[in-house]
Amino acid sequence: MEIGKILGAKVIATASSQEKLDLVRAHGADHAINYREQDFREAVLDITKGAGVNKVYDPVGGDVFMQSLRCMAPEGRIMPVGFAGGTIQQIPANLLLVKNLTVCGLNMGYYAGWSPNDVRYAYEDRYRSLMNQLFDWYVNGRIKPVAGTVYPLERFQEAMADVLGRKSLGRVAIVMDKEAKKHGF
Repeated sequence: MEIGKILGAKVIATASSQEKLDLVRAHGADHAINYREQDFREAVLDITKGAGVNKVYDPVGGDVFMQSLRCMAPEGRIMPVGFAGGTIQQIPANLLLVKNLTVCGLNMGYYAGWSPNDVRYAYEDRYRSLMNQLFDWYVNGRIKPVAGTVYPLERFQEAMADVLGRKSLGRVAIVMDKEAKKHGF
């Protein structure tokens, strides 16, 4: 939400609980919709006066992704970045064609050397520039990442269970050594 606001976007956030809705509002969302209580497509179309949204960042997947896809404006872009909902997105090509939509995948490991195609050096300048921009926004208080839950390394399985069970607010952090002691582990 914060990056969207910095870039001048009107941010419509969806979440699965009141606690998560409160969190997205605290971080700048202009509108917050509980997708477990309603089909958010109609709410989004109402907010945008029928136009739909131009950009979607989707970490949930499954049914939430499909609803997002169906409330997009023509020539919009949608970026699936995960499957927290447990179901990998299946994209009906007809929806892409009818509205000229673009799906932009993102695997950060691709740029960090974690894939068979090691492109980290080819993209280093661009990646470093973007990371420096994020760091600058953080240092200047423009973005405030939330580490909702912190676990020591030896409890990584609990951390993963929180992520998969969608129990976390914000990021789940795994810490080691001095950082773990600072958090009382």
